[in-house]
Amino acid sequence: MSGGFIPYHLRPGKAVDRKLFIESLQIMSRHFLMKKYTYIGFGGPFLEDFKQIHSELYVEKMISLEEDESVIERQRKNLPFGCIDCKNQTAEDFIDSFSIESNVIFWLDYASSKKIGAQLQEFRQLLSKLQEGDVVKITLNANIDTLGSHSEKSRQELKRARLQCLKSKLNDYLAFDISEEQLTSKNYPKILLDAVIKAAYLALQGKNVSFCPIVACTYQDTHRMVTVSGVLVSSEEKSCLLSDRVFGMWPFLYDKNDSILDVRVPVLSLKERLEIDATMPSDDAAAVQSQLGFLFDSSEEKSLNMIESYLKFYRQYPHFSRIVI
Repeated sequence: MSGGFIPYHLRPGKAVDRKLFIESLQIMSRHFLMKKYTYIGFGGPFLEDFKQIHSELYVEKMISLEEDESVIERQRKNLPFGCIDCKNQTAEDFIDSFSIESNVIFWLDYASSKKIGAQLQEFRQLLSKLQEGDVVKITLNANIDTLGSHSEKSRQELKRARLQCLKSKLNDYLAFDISEEQLTSKNYPKILLDAVIKAAYLALQGKNVSFCPIVACTYQDTHRMVTVSGVLVSSEEKSCLLSDRVFGMWPFLYDKNDSILDVRVPVLSLKERLEIDATMPSDDAAAVQSQLGFLFDSSEEKSLNMIESYLKFYRQYPHFSRIVI
């Protein structure tokens, strides 16, 4: 369920995504009493998001879902706070019996690409059971090779096979006019984002609340991932939430007319980071690259893109260091 053997706490892209989510929750706490919420997620062996959400928002009611018993044992060994209830349960079973009266923050942090249709169905079922003010975040595998990889197929045959595979998994949530040419590695995260938003619309059709996306991004530490978080609000609450008083000035707020946030930060040594940070804030990636005197990729364009991404997300970039205990 949670990618129980992946070191999420050491992945810079994932860390930036998590920090953006926590920042959005902190901003929403101006409007909603987040301290009284229940946080539910897939903690993995290190429960990293639980540590940060408790520390930053002081959420005291927390539930971690995990279907792998060996990961549960590691969670119990690494448990950072006594307020976390580690359940040996699948998300599907938990959502089927979901009945929490308080507001929730729920992170469906999927790692596998094999059951993406079922994952969106779980997201849809969850939303149908939630109430105004509830926050939901979903993370999906956006590696296009999972729809079919290069073999003996021609390029056009591969595109056709990938589209057929995607339709077999997500047909109810795809745009009716999606074409083979649209299904590229670059476009795939946006296609999945649109599928999430459509699933939310279908889940809440006829209700007095809608799913308001707050932040959406794609990142790649190992595989390409796409993630979107949002809150269930009435139309009146939505106008208030997105006003200048609450979210209006936040630079990462989701805008359907803009491209999805692309987190492509480089892996930096401490010395490299200190040298770049000494120039911040800045938006001149070329000047930074010239000052460093080397590239982060064999392609100069890709290296510049990575620096541009760091300049955008340097405040959310994680601090990793070695300590001796």
